[in-house]
Amino acid sequence: MHALLNAARRFPQTVSADPERYAKLAAPQHPEVLLITCSDSRVVPEAILGSGPGEVFELRNAGGIVPSYTPGRPGAEQATVEYAVEVLGIRDVVVAGHSGCGAVSALVGREVPPVPVPEVSGWLAPLRVPTDDDTPERLDGAPPLAVAVQQHVLHQVEALTTHPSVDEDVTVHPWFIDLTRGQVLRHDAAADAFVAL
Repeated sequence: MHALLNAARRFPQTVSADPERYAKLAAPQHPEVLLITCSDSRVVPEAILGSGPGEVFELRNAGGIVPSYTPGRPGAEQATVEYAVEVLGIRDVVVAGHSGCGAVSALVGREVPPVPVPEVSGWLAPLRVPTDDDTPERLDGAPPLAVAVQQHVLHQVEALTTHPSVDEDVTVHPWFIDLTRGQVLRHDAAADAFVAL
C-alpha cells in the first residue's frame, strides 16, 4: 500500500508533465472497446492492450462473468453493457478469460478457497461447469484449466448475446490471455478453437 500511496501523491506531477493528455480526459469519453474480464490483479489491460486512459471501457468482476439478461432485475453488468453500447456507442466487445483463473479453477474443483466465501460461492453457483463433452479429459478426470477457462469465456459470450443492446451491430470477440506465455488467443468460430491473434 505504501508504494501506491506514494504514486498517488506524485499524480499531480504526472499530470503536470503531460497536461494536454490529461486535459483531454476532462472531455467526454470515447472508448473504442468494452473489455469484459476478470478482476484478477494480474490481468492488466493497459499492459496487454497497450491502451491508455479513455481508450477502453472496462467491466471487471470475479471470473469475468456476464449474467444473462433478466428484465426488471438490473445489475452492474447489465447496466455497464447497456451504457457502453447505447450511450458510448461501442461496437466491439472483448470477453477475455485468463490463465490461472481462480474462479474457473474453483468451478472445476481444482482450487478451493482456504476460508468460507459464501458471496463468491453464490456468485459462481449459476455458472455452467465445463464437462467432458466440452473439454478433453485429464487422467485425474479434471479438465485442463486453460481449456475450462476458454469454455467459460464462450459461455459468457452466449450470456452476453441475451442482452438487448448486443445486437447485430455489435461484434463480440472471445479471447484467452495466457499470462505466463504473454500470448493472447482469439476464438476462431470456423475452427471452434482458440488461435493466436
